[in-house]
Amino acid sequence: MNGRLIRLFVLLLAAGVTLAVNCQKKESVDKITTYGRYWSGIHEFMKVIALPEFKKNTGYDVDMVIYNNTIETLDRVEMETTNDDLTADFIWIDFMDILTYRKRDLLMDISDIVSPFANQIPDRMLDPCRDDEGRIFAAPHIVSIDLMMYNERHITPDELPNSYEELLEWCKKNPDRYSYRGSGEHLTTSMMNFFYAFGALEVGQDLSQFFNPDVNPKIVDVFEYLIELNKYTKKPLYTDYGTMDLEMANELLWLYSLWDDHVAKIRHNKNAPYVRLHPNYNLTGPTGKKAICLGGWMFAIPKNAANPKVGKKFISWMMSQEMQIRSVGDSSRVYCGHIPARIDATENLPNYIKNRFDVTDVASLRDNAFQSLVIRPTWVDYYFDLSTFIERAHNEIVVQGKPVGTVLKNVQTELDMFVAASSY
Repeated sequence: MNGRLIRLFVLLLAAGVTLAVNCQKKESVDKITTYGRYWSGIHEFMKVIALPEFKKNTGYDVDMVIYNNTIETLDRVEMETTNDDLTADFIWIDFMDILTYRKRDLLMDISDIVSPFANQIPDRMLDPCRDDEGRIFAAPHIVSIDLMMYNERHITPDELPNSYEELLEWCKKNPDRYSYRGSGEHLTTSMMNFFYAFGALEVGQDLSQFFNPDVNPKIVDVFEYLIELNKYTKKPLYTDYGTMDLEMANELLWLYSLWDDHVAKIRHNKNAPYVRLHPNYNLTGPTGKKAICLGGWMFAIPKNAANPKVGKKFISWMMSQEMQIRSVGDSSRVYCGHIPARIDATENLPNYIKNRFDVTDVASLRDNAFQSLVIRPTWVDYYFDLSTFIERAHNEIVVQGKPVGTVLKNVQTELDMFVAASSY
């Protein structure tokens, strides 16, 4: 009897030790995972700076899974969450997608780590991350804004147009010296500047009747302006950064671009300091409005994250003022090159970054960027869906010369069908 009890005790002890070891292994994870469309600039910063330092400081490795677009990231997170699988420990998502993630209930409440610096994030950026109860589901990291570039070898700062009306007059006198990005998402962001400046696009606007002139008459003004401008615009419109870089450094005076690493690479890597940014950052439209922010990127944590505590630790560190500034670039390299989301980080950018990006008035840059940020409508599941309608209207009216009224009517009909078919 005693022997049996002893054997049973030994077996239970062994099982307990095994269980304890397994639990210890589970709790002492040394590698976490992140998903996202980590494009070249932020990918380089993560690989060269952020991930090695995070491992040195905490002991955690981070496996970075890169997707080609935001849709793939969203689908992966949703699939794993729906199947109750453990998903990434944190994710890198497009600002335009935050509402879609929230509608599908895919994100964890991270108010505890965002609240300490929430007063440093402009409300326009933070509002889409919050629900009606004030809970915060994402941390805005960097912002990108459309700007105007020019070649000071051909035009001096005092000759720069300061309104869309002045731009048209300048183009008439200097044909084929102006252009904007002309395809897909790039065209859409260019068009948003025109729409916003002419009053056809407003923050929080219901875009379900966006192309209907009876509901949105200002949209006709935009296309009539673009038809006239197109007569003097350099063609074809640019569709890739390689061409833009080459043309901008050698010929073009005006071009829509982003406040990002491409501007710095033209000035710094191509040794072309004569490529400058419009000091007003954009043109003033008939409504008196200036820049519209393209959007940006943010960190979030999926509901089913395997190691949310470590994910929160990484996000908190990346959102510090120091890391916000470092993510833009250092004295020798350009990384993501976008505007830090934190106000205090933007205000404390080192002079070498300001000079590299031709930023001399940080306060105006920040104010113009954030005051006009447009959030996608709630029924649009992906940003690219709306881009399709905008690109079609632009190409048929401006490039192909079809009647404005006819094209807008046809595009609005298709948009009606899209909205009716959408479940969001």
